Amino acid sequence: MFELNDEEVENLSRCKNFTLNMGRGSNIKYKPYVFTEQGVYMLMTVLHGELAIKQSRALVKTFKKMKDYILENRDLIGQREILQLSMETANNRIEINKINSDMISLEKQISDVAEGLKDVVTKSELADMMNSFVSDDDDKWLMFNAKFSSADEVYESIYKQAKSSIYVVDNYIGLRTLVHLKNSPTGVNIILFSDNVGNNKLHNIEFTDFCKEYPSVKISMKKTGGIFHDRFIVLDYGTADERVFLCGASSKDAGARITSIVEDYGVSKYIRRNISTSISFIGGKSMKKKKILAVIAAATMALSMVGCGSSGGGSSSSGVANKDKPLVWYNRQPSNSSTGELDKTALNFNKDTYYVGFDANQGAELQGEMVLDYIKENAATIDRNGDGVIGYVLAIGDIGHNDSIARTRGVRSALGTGVDANGAVDSTPAGTNVDGSAKVVQDATLEVDGKKYTIRELASQEMKNSAGATWDAATAGNAIGTWTASFGDQIDVVVSNNDGMGMSMFNAWSKDNKVPTFGYDANSDAVAAIAEGYGGTISQHADVQAYLTLRVLRNALDGVDVDTGIGTADEAGNKLDEGVDYRYSADERSYYALNVAVTADNYQDFTDSTKVYDKVSKQLDSSKSPSKKVWLDIYNASDNFLSSTYQPLLQNYDDLLNLNVDYIGGDGQTESNITNRLGNPGEYDAFAINMVKTDNAASYTSILNK
Repeated sequence: MFELNDEEVENLSRCKNFTLNMGRGSNIKYKPYVFTEQGVYMLMTVLHGELAIKQSRALVKTFKKMKDYILENRDLIGQREILQLSMETANNRIEINKINSDMISLEKQISDVAEGLKDVVTKSELADMMNSFVSDDDDKWLMFNAKFSSADEVYESIYKQAKSSIYVVDNYIGLRTLVHLKNSPTGVNIILFSDNVGNNKLHNIEFTDFCKEYPSVKISMKKTGGIFHDRFIVLDYGTADERVFLCGASSKDAGARITSIVEDYGVSKYIRRNISTSISFIGGKSMKKKKILAVIAAATMALSMVGCGSSGGGSSSSGVANKDKPLVWYNRQPSNSSTGELDKTALNFNKDTYYVGFDANQGAELQGEMVLDYIKENAATIDRNGDGVIGYVLAIGDIGHNDSIARTRGVRSALGTGVDANGAVDSTPAGTNVDGSAKVVQDATLEVDGKKYTIRELASQEMKNSAGATWDAATAGNAIGTWTASFGDQIDVVVSNNDGMGMSMFNAWSKDNKVPTFGYDANSDAVAAIAEGYGGTISQHADVQAYLTLRVLRNALDGVDVDTGIGTADEAGNKLDEGVDYRYSADERSYYALNVAVTADNYQDFTDSTKVYDKVSKQLDSSKSPSKKVWLDIYNASDNFLSSTYQPLLQNYDDLLNLNVDYIGGDGQTESNITNRLGNPGEYDAFAINMVKTDNAASYTSILNK
């Protein structure tokens, strides 16, 4: 709160909405105090009356809407936009008037301000004024190809790469869409394919003003007729340089919500689909609807926090009860999160129910051995402060997840820092362990070339964010900052339960300080980072897992032996090698892909994590394996491994196996966020389920049992 100066009081007294009543007391005798936006926030914490609370909330809403509008359109702001601010404020005024009939007319305030600025404020001066609202905290971010980046910079950087054309396919566009395009390369032809719907849509007068303001930008708009659902950017369509990007949200809302933009490197593969319908694009050219649908099929789960629609094609299996349809649990095995005991009821839900994952224990042991081998080979140089203690920190994904438990145990077992807890290595986070006195871990001794070293787990914690999501990369990035502040050069090695957290720590600290970091999953960014000092990772043969996830469903739908195309070659010649690529446990009704260590010696063989496995890359005959419809969810649309590696592989295989898959993205926190979108299971032929928590299989089977 601050006191107005003399000039501000004078201006205030001229505004008819603020002048006092005629007669005695009609003049302002004291300089009034006024609240800033932050002041209103503070006021809300101390005023508890019902009316006061409602008024404060309404004022806060007004402040926020005005500020957001200014921020989003600061590059195009002018007299016309000031008037639009007035229109926006009018909606808030209605709510305020319901609370207090004597509330000041905010719409009129803005109109008066606009009138006062008409002849004295230039566009550049107004831009400077608006920039004063902006702080570093106002930056909006999104995930671009698995990396957090400034939302505005991502859009502009994509557009600047165009050579001949930019096609923006988005039914919800606004002024911010135009702002992103204003610096596009000269001579590039820009077309907005949009039905221009929704609130705050782009008005014709705004589009006209933009064209006048930036005459060098060749831009036009075309209606789409409602055939698009998702949003795309297509650069240089129809040329050898063509590139396609799938956008999780409209550009007018860039960074306002958690979302992603992903470049699709495999569009050409989908063009071969037999879809004959085409739509007209420009100059008589046509783009096959096949290609549009193919791009949609190539979308990653990170791009749609609300999941894809359920109106796709594929045959219906109305004659089969939902409880009897093929079901695959994948990636998260139904089990007790506390004891690890398998949920045999879920695994035996019906005769066509299986689990597909990877051998967690084998992979965990492999990761531990990889870390130990690295320490042995580099013992002379890895001890950064020369104190004879090789200290490591450990990022734990989810203390109740079997994979996380196994990986924590694997590292501690290999390094000798584990202690027994009920017949198994304790997987409990150690917190901080400055002097080696923690109870859940112990110091180990390693002798290399006649010299003895102490190996100590300096710190470990579960990476759970404030919203409850586990395996959280951002939390890991923050944790490494805390640990380095506490331990400094005592940290010689960084270990993580997965690459998402590992890469977050590597980029935040390890890379610059040349500290080897080890992860798990063989995500593409982690594999590439090995060339820059990332210590290594574990490939869980995601290509085999993705294939198995859909193959067991395909076999059940075709009524053939479950081993077809897996351990036994199918008619197309697809076949895996048991003991090399996978193992099968009949008792657990589970297929497990086998893991491979990825280090500096072999990382170049794993640079494309979404490549179809050669052994099972042949197309099935659609006359014998006709199209079927599958419901498949990914528990966390923001999960690096699942969205950037696993799902692209699934989308490669669904085409080969003639499966029409609806991909549903969850929030990583609640089962209901996913199950609420399984409202009509009768339209699907099979289901592939990835739970948030391994205990919650009944949340899904109860729906299928109805």
